[in-house]
Amino acid sequence: MSKINLKSIKLTTNVLLGGVSATLMILGSVESAPVPYYSIVDLGTLPGYDASISTGINKLGQVVGYSAKGDGSSFRAFLWENGVIKDIGTLGGDGSVAWDVNNSGKVVGGAHTGKQDPNGNGIFHAFAWNKKTGMIDITPSTEDSTRAEAINDANQIIISQGNQAFVIKNGVKSNLCSDSSRECFAYDINNFGLIVGYSEVALRQKCDFYPEYNNTTICSDITARRAHLWKNGNLINLGTIGDATDESNWSQAVAINNLGEIVGEANRKCVFWDKDGNIVELGASSSDCVATGINNKGWVVGTVETNTPNPEARAFLWCKNKRGKDLNNLIRPNSGWTLTSAIDINDAGQITGYGKINGKDHAFLLIPHRS
Repeated sequence: MSKINLKSIKLTTNVLLGGVSATLMILGSVESAPVPYYSIVDLGTLPGYDASISTGINKLGQVVGYSAKGDGSSFRAFLWENGVIKDIGTLGGDGSVAWDVNNSGKVVGGAHTGKQDPNGNGIFHAFAWNKKTGMIDITPSTEDSTRAEAINDANQIIISQGNQAFVIKNGVKSNLCSDSSRECFAYDINNFGLIVGYSEVALRQKCDFYPEYNNTTICSDITARRAHLWKNGNLINLGTIGDATDESNWSQAVAINNLGEIVGEANRKCVFWDKDGNIVELGASSSDCVATGINNKGWVVGTVETNTPNPEARAFLWCKNKRGKDLNNLIRPNSGWTLTSAIDINDAGQITGYGKINGKDHAFLLIPHRS
């Protein structure tokens, strides 16, 4: 499982992963076993929409995401399987987004309820959906907007609400954040209940002296986002690369597999954390690479930006002990596609993401085969 979120872009309909800018040059030695080549399936769009974005895939090859209108005016959650894209509805409003699907086909995400808050903004609630029950509001009692980010095979669900992250386990909702005054966010959960995301941490204090206010000194914390792992009730700071005292040096853990291996970004680089928490930089070039998915074989997908001839986002695949590959080089050369973002990968090596086809953003499914 994986997450596209990266917080600042998760509720947009123009979901390009952060202005990514780095050359696709991934560390690692080359083995004799070839990286597979892929056939590509256009997942299409829901009727009335002209774009689609995928956000997750399960072991059955079911893909979830949302269709959107090009002007961003509306969006709708979908489930794609066996060549058919299905509208899975809303919670009474006019919009919904699916973020994840587990191996039983249970989908989670967020949807408009048709209600408004006191400021006139539409209320967005976390949902769970399956074929028998349809879409169910899983935070019906709150008047705040909520969103379900991820679900594992034990039906444990990650929820975001305001600047806090929660997990629903056995029907009980628990706050994952250690300090309610600081932002934290959870992206993914594996089948053993390990959760990844980020928390805002204090790096140091900054104090300012105000003689005009009775010689008052006011101090505040300088903070930065740091990748975190939630394990057995403990919040573990996974750190970053580069200067850890620089408040602009952020890190976030975006996806975790069942072995406890984690991927994400640190200091605008793609990174991999092994099960012992050691961090490895995948992007060996300049800046802005985001790893968003990892399967149980340790294969990683994400988005990086080439710097020649012009900066352009590209979907990539990285395998252990192999170099990273631009996925555009692993499909038929004259396909008409530009694969901009790879979002998730299952254990069969199927990859979902989105790219440009005929000038439109469409979700895709890549199916591996050996050349």
